[in-house]
Amino acid sequence: MTRWRFLVATAIAAAAIASSLAACLSFEATEVSELDALRDDFEPVSEMLGARCGSLDCHGAPGRSLRLFHHYGYRRARGDVPGGDETRQEEHDANFLAVTGLEPELTAEVAANDGEGMTDLILYGKAYGLVLHKGSEILVEGTDADRCLVSWLAGRVDVERCAAASTFVRPDE
Repeated sequence: MTRWRFLVATAIAAAAIASSLAACLSFEATEVSELDALRDDFEPVSEMLGARCGSLDCHGAPGRSLRLFHHYGYRRARGDVPGGDETRQEEHDANFLAVTGLEPELTAEVAANDGEGMTDLILYGKAYGLVLHKGSEILVEGTDADRCLVSWLAGRVDVERCAAASTFVRPDE
């Protein structure tokens, strides 16, 4: 490859990288603030998701694209054991980043529109069995867990329904 062709190829690659970076940086501040609004009330939702989806053989397992930390599941801090201390704030924060990080722009758009379009979220589709999910359908319309997730995405968390859906029930009970 001649020096001239090398310089042209480098310039094209640099332009492609700059274009990709510009697209990443175009994530508008309003979208970020919508995600921040969802963060304010996420703890009850985090507890529900952790209790229902964060078992050690599912989304509590290391290496999952959606990894959830929970009191009865995988723990973030060394020395914390499942069933030990309550879910820590840093675990709720990590859960928030995992959930909203799946589709940040679409999640922000759903939040900005009071939940409209939530059925387009992969989180929703998998939880309700609308999209192939190894864990099959986890949430059923009308249940406490359903009301918890839907109310959060609509910007009005139903804390009581989240608490009811977060109760850990052992299979033998």
